[in-house]
Amino acid sequence: MVGPQVHSLQDMMNNDLKLMTLEITERCNFRCNYCIYSKDYKSFREFGNKDMSFDVAKRAIDDLYKRSHNQEIVNIGFYGGEPLLRFSFIKDCINYAKEIFDKKELTFSMTSNMSLMTQEMANYFATLDNQFVILASIDGDLHIAFVY
Repeated sequence: MVGPQVHSLQDMMNNDLKLMTLEITERCNFRCNYCIYSKDYKSFREFGNKDMSFDVAKRAIDDLYKRSHNQEIVNIGFYGGEPLLRFSFIKDCINYAKEIFDKKELTFSMTSNMSLMTQEMANYFATLDNQFVILASIDGDLHIAFVY
């Protein structure tokens, strides 16, 4: 491919990234049939037991840092499986990102079934001053009560 659009795309990929989603685990405490990782979705991987290493997460966060020069706000998302199975890993990633993104506004997001949320976790996410967005997947027969 050639042309100005290719050069523009290359520049965007090298300087304008603003979002990275880390698939931190293949594990999930549910095995929902509607999930894209169930056996019914042949074009995706199936449920597994692998976890992302912290070294890989750090390299990905470093890469986002290197490629986000033109962005003032950068987002790191956590995905799985079920990310709350790796709560301490999420905290480690957030702490590392805050160390290297010292001059940018950082936001975080997570897609979760919320079934593993504890008061400790909720308190931690609340301390991030609206920098953490949770996308709750609460489809199916699951009944969750949210207490504020």
